[in-house]
Amino acid sequence: EVDINPDAVRIYCHLLYKEKHEFADSVQVSRVSCRLAANGNRQPADSYGETHASTADSTSRVLAMAAFQAHALKHGYIDRLKISDFDVHGAFLHVKLNSPRQLIMRMPLEMNHPLAGCWVEVLKSIYGLKQSNHAFDADLRAVITSAGFCATRDPCIYVKNHSASYIAANPEAHKERC
Repeated sequence: EVDINPDAVRIYCHLLYKEKHEFADSVQVSRVSCRLAANGNRQPADSYGETHASTADSTSRVLAMAAFQAHALKHGYIDRLKISDFDVHGAFLHVKLNSPRQLIMRMPLEMNHPLAGCWVEVLKSIYGLKQSNHAFDADLRAVITSAGFCATRDPCIYVKNHSASYIAANPEAHKERC
């Protein structure tokens, strides 16, 4: 049972689900992927703060990759160059919700769960809320920079300087830090 503040924002949500068919060892495997999404389009403006989340410019991505490859080729470490991207499963669910007002969401009635039809307090930045993209973006940037990466001219592209052992073995390499 949740104590609901008198000024709490009440929103609804819906289930997004899709059947996925995959093949493993020539056998078709079917599964259902499901996501709970808030109807944030009905959030009042005083229930969220900043909503903007940056994305890397495609020109910046291509230019950065070309520059990294050229540098690696020139300095003889092209075979050790690592460029990667990733997906964070359930990304928003890792980030605490920051809302000036309590958010209460009614769970879908069609859900086969004991909380179906109940009102629950939203504590994480779930899909569909206005502020979720911004909250995840800020959290991700904090994690990336704490791991030693530095933003480039494009704030969505990061680089990491060599380890101390590499610099000791190659004193001419990268003397600048972030």
